[in-house]
Amino acid sequence: MKGIVALEDDRFLPGTMKFMALERLKHARNTGNTTSRTCHDLESFFYVFIVGCIEYEDVSADEVDDLNYWCTNHVKRNFKSKRYHVEHFDTEILDKFTTSFKGLKEVAGKMRQILYHDDGRYIETPVDCGPLNGRIIKALDITLEDFRDKI
Repeated sequence: MKGIVALEDDRFLPGTMKFMALERLKHARNTGNTTSRTCHDLESFFYVFIVGCIEYEDVSADEVDDLNYWCTNHVKRNFKSKRYHVEHFDTEILDKFTTSFKGLKEVAGKMRQILYHDDGRYIETPVDCGPLNGRIIKALDITLEDFRDKI
């Protein structure tokens, strides 16, 4: 997607809190609204991907790390918890991937680097998300090619 894509009327936060972009949570905590951009959707996809790699495998309940603390009735707590996990990505996220998803750690790391740069520090969403979109798609394409080569 090229150019600036934003919703004109965005006074509420649609979607699931657990998968909501950090900037959206930050503004919900402070002002109640923010302009929705495609980057927020991309970041939400990243969280859905992460949750899938951690929570969805047929293993005993005590082996699964549950990220439901990203989805409480306290927006500020959700924001801080999610930001902490992004900043401490290796130990708080990658180390918790279940066995079936360990092969996706590299692409998860690439997506995190694209969205949050090398140090994982939260940054404001750029107005033009086109370059980010392209880099994420490229990282996913490379991973798919790697899997095809192994089949």
